[in-house]
Amino acid sequence: MDDVADKPKRRTFKGIAPEARQRERYERFMEAGLELFGTRGYHGVTVRELCAGAKLTERYFYESFKDREALFGAVYQRQVELLRARVLQNLQRHMPDAQAMTRVGLETFFQGLREDPRCARILFVDVLSISPAMTEQSRQVTSGLSGFLLQFTQTLYPRVQASGLDPSIIATGLVGACINVAMHWVYGGFAEPVEAVRDNCYAIFEGMILTWTSPA
Repeated sequence: MDDVADKPKRRTFKGIAPEARQRERYERFMEAGLELFGTRGYHGVTVRELCAGAKLTERYFYESFKDREALFGAVYQRQVELLRARVLQNLQRHMPDAQAMTRVGLETFFQGLREDPRCARILFVDVLSISPAMTEQSRQVTSGLSGFLLQFTQTLYPRVQASGLDPSIIATGLVGACINVAMHWVYGGFAEPVEAVRDNCYAIFEGMILTWTSPA
C-alpha cells in the first residue's frame, strides 16, 4: 500500500477544507486583536476576551498563536504592511516628482492613522511597552522604513553621494522625526488636521530636497 493510502483523510466540514477553516479562525482572532488591542490596549485585554471577541474557544486561540503577545505581533505586522502598501501605491502615481511624492507619502501615512485609530494605537502606543521581542520587531520595522527612504533618496537625488553627507543617517533621522510626530499626534487625540501635520513634516523633508536639488 502506498504512502498516500496510509495517510488519514482530512475531512471537510460543510464543504470547507480543514486548512480553510483554520485560516478562517486565524482571521477571526486577527480581527478581534485589531479591535480589542486597538481600542483597549494590549495590557487591558486577556486571552479569554480575545476568544470572546472572535467567538472561538481558547483551544483555537492556541492553534494559531503561542500567546497574547504573538497575536499582537501578528496584528502589528499586518497593520504595518497594509499602511506601507497604501503609501507605496500612492507614491507610484507621482513618480518621479520628489516634492509631490514626499507630500503624498506623508499625507497617506497620517491619513491612514487618522482613519483607523485602532491601527494608530497598535503602531505607536503599546508596542514599546510589551517585551524586548516586540521592541525589536518595532525596531526592525523602523529600520525597514529607513532603508526604503534611503533607496528613495539615492534614486531621486544622485548628488547626495557627492554632498559629503551620509544618506543613511539622514534617512534614519527623517523616519525618526515622522514617527515621533505621529506618536505625539496620536497621544494628543489627533488634535491637528491631517493637512497641518503633513505640512509641518514636509518642512523637515524640504530642507533635504532643497539641498540636493539646488545648483552646486
